[in-house]
Amino acid sequence: MTETADRLYSFADISSYSFKQRVIIRVAGFVLYWLIRVVGATLRFEIKGWENVSEIEPRIYCFWHNPIPIATHFWRERDVVAQVMVRR
Repeated sequence: MTETADRLYSFADISSYSFKQRVIIRVAGFVLYWLIRVVGATLRFEIKGWENVSEIEPRIYCFWHNPIPIATHFWRERDVVAQVMVRR
């Protein structure tokens, strides 16, 4: 893996948070990981137009907020990186 890829697949530095906040962040990450795995195991996907996708060309996939956990499960182990924008 390149240095950039190593950064993408590593935990962020959360040392600036209080101990309680760090525990909550780690527990929430663990719980959400398993929730996505359990719910994802019950999902079935139907993909239309997959034959038009090239493995050579870069792609951008867009979806709204609601299906992010489902998309996380679908794109696992496919070298896809998600970018999430926080709107304030």
